[in-house]
Amino acid sequence: MKTTLNLGVVPTPKSGFNFTVDGLGELKITSSGLSLKAKGKSKENKITWQKISIIA
Repeated sequence: MKTTLNLGVVPTPKSGFNFTVDGLGELKITSSGLSLKAKGKSKENKITWQKISIIA
């Protein structure tokens, strides 16, 4: 499944955006990258925009 979220021109809060994804956990989008805290887990998985640009 692929989902595209186009926010357009939106003022970004300093803390970034937080989304709760049903069945998955909490997704944070910040100026430094993405992080995901899976439901029921204490560890947060993070990746920077720089690493994403290298992968893509």
